[in-house]
Amino acid sequence: MEKADKQNREIARSYAQAILSVARCEGVLDRVEEELTQFRAVFDKNPALLEFLKDPKITSVGKEKAIEEILGGETS
Repeated sequence: MEKADKQNREIARSYAQAILSVARCEGVLDRVEEELTQFRAVFDKNPALLEFLKDPKITSVGKEKAIEEILGGETS
């Protein structure tokens, strides 16, 4: 399991770097940083949401709809 965790962290780091790079190029770095901070706060307060998003039985469309509903469609 440790190998999978390490691999997941490496993948997450790559995605995070890509998101920040695009945000920087688009001039929306502050907004994206704020949104990511808000996501973190939501997950800290509601770990069940994170488990929902990790659930492979939930389709990506279902996850997207849930996120849009939570955020009211206001994402960068």
